[in-house]
Amino acid sequence: MNSTKFSRFLIIIFISFVTFNCGSSDDGGNGSDVTISNKAKIIGVWYETDKCQEQNIYTFNTDLNYELLDSGNIDCNTNEFTTYKFTGIYNIINSELFFNQETDEIITQGTTLTTQDFEANSSTKYTIETLNDTNLIIKTTITSDSGIRTYSNSFER
Repeated sequence: MNSTKFSRFLIIIFISFVTFNCGSSDDGGNGSDVTISNKAKIIGVWYETDKCQEQNIYTFNTDLNYELLDSGNIDCNTNEFTTYKFTGIYNIINSELFFNQETDEIITQGTTLTTQDFEANSSTKYTIETLNDTNLIIKTTITSDSGIRTYSNSFER
């Protein structure tokens, strides 16, 4: 190969290398530092405010596994609502929180049915509204056959 062909070959290799390595990132090319920051801030145990802390705990681990205890009970001594335990893998992309649920079980059976008992054919979106060292607010939007419902849950460490 003569020097001209070799130089062209190197230029083509260089341009190909730059083109393939400067593409957009997996998260759409924006907010990756926010995602990393949110993943670091969310790690730990969060207790839902104004509810029974023993039955309303969200735990986010560094390996992206989660465990949620969720009941809605305000008083820990009366099991008005069923306490559920969910586990799986979570992810955060910008301000959206994704749960890939692997298991669910009933920890304590309640006496009153909740909306969780009627959510067939629904989709749920979780958005992080606030996340700092001590406070977490998650906005939940449920779209189902009966319409769209939105509510926010507040947590603290």
